[in-house]
Amino acid sequence: MRRTLISALVLFCWLVLSAPAEGERLPVKIFTSADGLGSSFVDCLMRDSRGFLWFCTRDGLSRFDGANFITYQLDDKSSSPGIETMFEDRHGRYWITTIRGLYRFNPNSPGPRRTTEAGRPVLNVEYIGNWHGHFCEDRNGVLWFVANGFYRVTEADGKVDFERVDLNLPIAVAPEYEVQTITEASDGSLWMVCAYGLVRRLPDGRSVLYRFRVTEGAAALEQDRQGRIWARLQSLYFVLQPEPLEAFAGRDQIPVRDLNLGVVALLRPEQPLQLPAKSGEVIKLTEEKDNERWARGLYETSDGHMWLDSDTALYEYDGHVIHRYSASQGLPPTMFRMTEDTAGNLWIGGQAGLVRLDRKGLTSFGEADGLKSARLFSINESAGGRLFITNGDYYVSELAGEQFHTVQLIPSHPMLWTSRVAYLDSRGEWWVMTTEKLVRLAANDRLEALDHARPVRTYTSLDGLKSNSVFQTFEDKRGDIWVSTRALTPNEQ
Repeated sequence: MRRTLISALVLFCWLVLSAPAEGERLPVKIFTSADGLGSSFVDCLMRDSRGFLWFCTRDGLSRFDGANFITYQLDDKSSSPGIETMFEDRHGRYWITTIRGLYRFNPNSPGPRRTTEAGRPVLNVEYIGNWHGHFCEDRNGVLWFVANGFYRVTEADGKVDFERVDLNLPIAVAPEYEVQTITEASDGSLWMVCAYGLVRRLPDGRSVLYRFRVTEGAAALEQDRQGRIWARLQSLYFVLQPEPLEAFAGRDQIPVRDLNLGVVALLRPEQPLQLPAKSGEVIKLTEEKDNERWARGLYETSDGHMWLDSDTALYEYDGHVIHRYSASQGLPPTMFRMTEDTAGNLWIGGQAGLVRLDRKGLTSFGEADGLKSARLFSINESAGGRLFITNGDYYVSELAGEQFHTVQLIPSHPMLWTSRVAYLDSRGEWWVMTTEKLVRLAANDRLEALDHARPVRTYTSLDGLKSNSVFQTFEDKRGDIWVSTRALTPNEQ
């Protein structure tokens, strides 16, 4: 028993602490509409102040409470089931954009509980207007909105108003132009992506423009713990080290920067990544293989790791080294938006389902990884620290790199369903338990040599066992082997 517990603990620690290598299966779970999501196409993800996860899908707004998904219908007969974005303000109200426009839901006054004819619960929402875009609430409580411009959101007498604010860009611009996303930095600056590039709106209302022509693709912005700005524009990633606010003091005209002049840095798996350190420095990240449409989303988790996803891979920057994960490790294609739950797991939305990466969980293995069966009986550890898993009809498997190598100790025999099936002693000998006999195999360091190996000896009731049906074996500190049996016939009672 003690040996079995130690072996299980060793396997647990090894699975949790080992960093996944390329090709090794990740601890991921993929959710689809079959699991309760409104749709497998997830446009936006959000964790609210209560710890719930919300998912904007093409067919309803889904909430995950830690165990189950609940998909809601907005309380408007003319509303579209397609949900685009969701934002929670400091009052706990949700601003929800759909294909039809913008709604607001106040969970503090949810109204009567109702369901649709299909059984979906209904959110009693307020229709605001035909607005589509993204929100940001700054440290002063001002609510900002970006869409076909930059707006300050105000409310008086229950009426929501959108006041257009001039970004004061230092170039000639069209009367209206798209602003895709917005976030606030630690110094109070508002960062946005617009049709003319990356914009930094200073606290005094002046704007710094990092010129880059944006014609398509959704943008993303994050500030990391070192104050660097990570931006996704036009299917490319940029990292900037912003100038301090003092650098703009007393300057009426702020020169236009050019993102295209940034230094190119390749994302090489398991290699260090040099990020900008000097004030005003910019780098452009790219994959080793030329892929002009590779960039998708970015997100910083609570441990300070930055995550970037693409059409073909997920990248993790841990502050020093880049790690790359791909479909061969269980990830789906077309990943995009990301968020983190309260347990530190990373959730990724896309067009083919919702992914949960259990960063602090276990890695799962199955028959696709070389095991012969999902029926696992015991974990055995050799004197040299090798781990062997008994499974199926007397199979023993050892993990070697990305796959298990598996052999069959003896041909198929009846076994007791609660038996450990096979036991490895301190000398390296295998004791195989059946309902007909106990089989002893010689020690051998080569796993392949154990495949249908000739027994050293077999033991039955003729050798002193009380029954031919062997239940368990155990080795004590002196190296003696103890055997327990079970009676299967009246003669063996």
